[in-house]
Order: sequence, then C-alpha cells, then structure tokens
Amino acid sequence: MGLIAAAYADYPLIAYHFGRAHVVAAPWIPVLYAVAMATEALAALTLGRLFDRWGLRTVVGATLLTACFPPLVFLGGAVAAVCGVVLWGLGTAAQESVVRAALTGMTAPGRRASAFGLFDTGFGLCWCAGSLALGALYDHSVTGLVVFSVALQLAAVPLLLKVRHIA
Repeated sequence: MGLIAAAYADYPLIAYHFGRAHVVAAPWIPVLYAVAMATEALAALTLGRLFDRWGLRTVVGATLLTACFPPLVFLGGAVAAVCGVVLWGLGTAAQESVVRAALTGMTAPGRRASAFGLFDTGFGLCWCAGSLALGALYDHSVTGLVVFSVALQLAAVPLLLKVRHIA
C-alpha cells in the first residue's frame, strides 16, 4: 500500500494541472472534484460488497483500474480528464474503505488500534514522499510523472497478491 500511496497524485496537483494546462475551464475544476467524491461514495459501497465476496482481489482489481487515471488526467483532454477523475475517486474509495477492512481482517482484535496507527503512519509517510516526487516530476516532465505513478501502482499488484496468499 506504500507504493500506491506514493503513486497517488493528490487532487490539488490534478486541479493545478487542469488549470495550468487549460484542460477544463476553471469553474469545472471543483465540479470534477465533486464528481470524484461522488464516485468515491458509490464505489465504497460497491467495493465493500465485492471485498466481502472476493477479499483482497478487490484491491488488486481496483489498483489495476486506478493505474489508468494518471495518463487520463495528466495527458488527456477534457473527456479523458473526467474519466480519470472517476477512476481517481474509485482508487480513493479502495484506499479509504476496503484496505481498512482488509487490515481489520488481518489483525487480532486486541492489536487493531496499533495496527491502524502503524499502517496510517507508513501510508502517510509514503504519500508525503510520493507527493514530493510527483510535484518535482510535474515541474520537469508530466510524462515522467505519469510513468512514475503508473509504475508504482502496478508494482504494488504482485505484492498485494502475495499478501492475499499470506492473509
């Protein structure tokens, strides 16, 4: 999950890109964020049901889908940006709901608070490091940012599959 955290562009960077590259008109940037949040809400319900049925394979599937968001939001036009924002919302739902459910299932009840604290600390540190890298890459090469983001998300998939077999 640390790789996914490091790979995941924050919406402020996406919004900055939309404005700087004139992908969408400025008034539409917060509307797209609302679309992402609506997607997250609906996806959390759907992913939760899928997780109950298929476990961590749900996180793997969501990761494979959300690895498509960077080229859509950073290299595409307005229509691609909308699709990318929807995928970004899906990924946010996976990170904030299904991954927490998975962690709960892997941890003894008396250790869950510590496990969540440790997980969130690691996730946050990886997200911070990734955000710094993504910001630096944006200044030098948007394509490099996309490659970095997609590569890290895809690199997480075999690790998630390994954890699935251990858990």
